[in-house]
Amino acid sequence: NSSQLEVSPLVTTSYFVRVTTNGVVCDSETFTITVNPLPAPLSASDMELCDNNLDNDPTNTNEASFNLDAQRKKIISATDRDVFFYETNTKALSVSDSISTATPYTSNPKDIYYRVKDKTTGCFGADADIDSFALIVNDLPPILSIEPLRECDDTSV
Repeated sequence: NSSQLEVSPLVTTSYFVRVTTNGVVCDSETFTITVNPLPAPLSASDMELCDNNLDNDPTNTNEASFNLDAQRKKIISATDRDVFFYETNTKALSVSDSISTATPYTSNPKDIYYRVKDKTTGCFGADADIDSFALIVNDLPPILSIEPLRECDDTSV
């Protein structure tokens, strides 16, 4: 004969289990279910850069290289946390295919989604805590043509 007990504690809780057969205690055990708090992110502001114009064509879609690692430092306030960046909310929900921050992330305007992970427990923040910020690429300012200025010295010695 088997028995089953399902629990979903909201706080760390210890349980005592006793197995009896025909009124005889066969085994007993105490165990604890530890409930760790989920890490929550700080809000991240949008990142703005000017078009890098690497293709020497200022008329096409803007593109710039963003340092997501700098954004990471603004999102977490504790050293035992890590931040993972994703190109879509779906990828953030499934915790798959995160963006590498080892090199700058080149993008045209785009939203980036992120979630926080506790390095000690391995717990990710709740799905509701997935947040985002925009990568904004501004146009290069127009190149102004300035006429050369010439002036003669009209004072005589």
